[in-house]
Amino acid sequence: MKKNRFRTLPFLISGIFLLTGISGQAQLVSPRSSNIQFDNLLSRGSVINPIYYENIDGSPYLNQEFMPGDLSMKNGMIYENIGFRYNIYTDQIEFKQDKEILSFSQPQDLDRVKFGNATFVYGRMFSKNKPIQGYFQLLADGYARLLVRRSLEIKSEKLPASEFGGGNYRDYFRLAEDYFISKDGKNLVPIRKSEKSILKALGEKQGELKQFLSESSLNLKNDIDLGELVFYFNQLMKED
Repeated sequence: MKKNRFRTLPFLISGIFLLTGISGQAQLVSPRSSNIQFDNLLSRGSVINPIYYENIDGSPYLNQEFMPGDLSMKNGMIYENIGFRYNIYTDQIEFKQDKEILSFSQPQDLDRVKFGNATFVYGRMFSKNKPIQGYFQLLADGYARLLVRRSLEIKSEKLPASEFGGGNYRDYFRLAEDYFISKDGKNLVPIRKSEKSILKALGEKQGELKQFLSESSLNLKNDIDLGELVFYFNQLMKED
């Protein structure tokens, strides 16, 4: 029964995107607060209808709780100390006003969103001529960008039959993480978290990078260490 009950969830998600994904639809109408800056931010948001995930193992969020952060727009506007969280399953950065949860109705206008230890950018890029549009976490910035794109899908797993007879199912979120290098902000080079793959994608400064890796204790399976290698590469490119 549980498996059949959740077959409707993708249709619920589709309905949400119909409400929030198009500029001008489902815009929030809210009493003005004493914070003019926050009121301006609210005008860019669309209300999200609640979705309940308690019967699915795992979480759709990168961070369950809203975390304070800053938002920079492409037009130069900056919003500070706003609570954000990232819903990987719907690919939306959310913020809230009172009891309402909102997402950005025009995320293409965002330059970057920083909250917790994460920085996100939104864009439409290409990997092997295939378009990928959505939020990317920015792990290193500069001449080369190191980006990770996350996605979730709901999978069902058959469990052993219980003593009362019949089978049972468990629904769970399965996470996929894809890492990329981009030097032009448009084209993505897929990488694996290995020395060979990352050095090939970076292309230049091979000798310096190999020496840096031999003298350091970086673990390229770790996002922070992987970002540190790309940061060092960007510093080398600045010196030229």
